Amino acid sequence: MPSVEPIPQMRLRSFLAGAISGAVSRTTVAPLERIQCLMNTQTHREFRFSRDFVDSVRAIWKQDHLRGFWRGNLVNVLRIAPSMSITFGVFEEAKRALARLEGVSIKDLSPGDRFVAGAMAGLSSMTVTYPFEVVQVRMMATINVRDTAQGSSTPIFRQGKAMEPPVSSPTYPMSPKSNFPSSASQVRSVNTGAGQATNAFFGSPRLHSRPVLSTSLILETVRSMWREGGVKRFYRGLVPSMLGIVPYAGLNLMTYETLKQAYLSRIRDPSSTSPASPSPFALLGIGVVATATGASVTYPLSAVRQRLQAQGTVSHPQMYAGMRDVFVRTFRNEGIKGFYRGLPASLAKALPSASISYVIYEVAKDALGVPKGE
Repeated sequence: MPSVEPIPQMRLRSFLAGAISGAVSRTTVAPLERIQCLMNTQTHREFRFSRDFVDSVRAIWKQDHLRGFWRGNLVNVLRIAPSMSITFGVFEEAKRALARLEGVSIKDLSPGDRFVAGAMAGLSSMTVTYPFEVVQVRMMATINVRDTAQGSSTPIFRQGKAMEPPVSSPTYPMSPKSNFPSSASQVRSVNTGAGQATNAFFGSPRLHSRPVLSTSLILETVRSMWREGGVKRFYRGLVPSMLGIVPYAGLNLMTYETLKQAYLSRIRDPSSTSPASPSPFALLGIGVVATATGASVTYPLSAVRQRLQAQGTVSHPQMYAGMRDVFVRTFRNEGIKGFYRGLPASLAKALPSASISYVIYEVAKDALGVPKGE
């Protein structure tokens, strides 16, 4: 029998529950996301330390101490809250539409239908929130090389050889509201000779070396990206992102919904008229399996997307012609392993984040009075 349609006000609460789950879960795992982003984007020999998980932690702590692990989190929450709202809300709406189309209840939808609903949800959220993700990656991929270059016992590395910082390093004025240079062009990589990238951001030792994440930093990042390419710069990497979100969101939400319904069918009391509810621990386990499945299959596309987004920054000065160029150069220089750099950190971040998201989403739905939709 087709599922009962909830009233419009109740249906909107699914979107609100999704926003709550996204904001809480991503703030919880923001440190792991920063580490994973660095491990994906620090490919220059100069930043070799960031390829290792432990060294990435040390680098972040040296630059910004504890607050460094939450760099980019404000942008992340601004992106994730509406993203999760759209994802869960559209997923619920797509399931209802498919159930009506096939004349079945939501709980009786096939795994294929759930995959389609998940893919639609992922594409919808990606299209709306992608510019926020690009800004966030640019901010998180920034490593202030002065922390490395100015240390008397810590040389920088370029082309495999230890080098001292340039003696005639330029000094840049600071923005009154930020510890970053007042012009984004001052932290941009400079091309010298035959495409060799060198770093122009070796400030004077008397300057503060710990950039502060603030509104001015976010605005400066946005202005810098706008000067680099206008609107198109905020959508760089969108194609691999959309190619990746279809299998990821489809597999993730399909696996979650299928396992949840299987679990509910086992604990449901046939003599009871009230719908069954999974326990938080069960939701955690289901979320781990669902997220691991989607993330592991689609991780290479995620790595390609982040490199496209971070290109041209101080820590990732490489410039690519497009998605194919990233694949070719990554495989040529790093092999298959290059597409999976940062996967352990990504899973360590994604598994608890997604599990927490699912739990909070279900709890928020109950608190907001959203129908079970069985």
